[in-house]
Amino acid sequence: ISETNTTVSLSWSGLYKVISECNYLIAGVEKSNLSDAFKSQAIGEARFLRALCYFNLANLFGGVPLRIDPTTSTTVDLPKSTREQVYAQAEQDWKYAAENLNAAKSSGRASKYAAYAYLTKLYWTLASAEGGSSANWAKAKEMGDQVIALGGYNLEDKFSKLFENKSLGSVESIFQINFSSNTNGYGNRGNWVFSPTNSSNPGISWARYRASKAFYDQFRGTYPDDPRLETTFMVQFKLIKTNNTVHYTYPYLYGA
Repeated sequence: ISETNTTVSLSWSGLYKVISECNYLIAGVEKSNLSDAFKSQAIGEARFLRALCYFNLANLFGGVPLRIDPTTSTTVDLPKSTREQVYAQAEQDWKYAAENLNAAKSSGRASKYAAYAYLTKLYWTLASAEGGSSANWAKAKEMGDQVIALGGYNLEDKFSKLFENKSLGSVESIFQINFSSNTNGYGNRGNWVFSPTNSSNPGISWARYRASKAFYDQFRGTYPDDPRLETTFMVQFKLIKTNNTVHYTYPYLYGA
């Protein structure tokens, strides 16, 4: 993928925009006369978001410039840090967040257990790369156990609830960004890549992202009564340009 690719450049610039805003907020709050309790909470939220950005950057690009202070004319061209250094910074930020954020859930904001959950993900990522003897497996379990035992989360009674429009306050949600429904740009802008061209749910790219027929057949054959089947797979669709004729995408035997 070229560095001029729009998706690449948007991801890079968007993540560093958040990092920059977090750095300026942290520096400003630290110098302020605000209460210590407010400072800890605000800085904890900023460091949580900064860690999330660096975790994603390390996963996507490997080593990247590591900015933890407001950018100046002398630091604008920082060299790359290693992927390991970037992960280490994310770990430090999430540890701070876990120690300083409130335990109570707040819509659209990180909590103590959101930080523990992402530490779980970080340690699992590191352990997966390091192999079976990695000490990070135990760290991942330790963090994850706290989320499960103390976080107050649960599984939805119906799998399909996770994909409803404007799904807010799910018992499964550990951290989510809530979009305003008062604009035309909320929700998942990438949904079109899953939609069949000229169907009743118009898209411009059918088969760009979809499971193979063999995978569907194996899933259905292994778990025939699994309620996730109907929610996960679009087994048929109508072509609006051909008098709404029905086309089947799964399984191999049409209409079966």
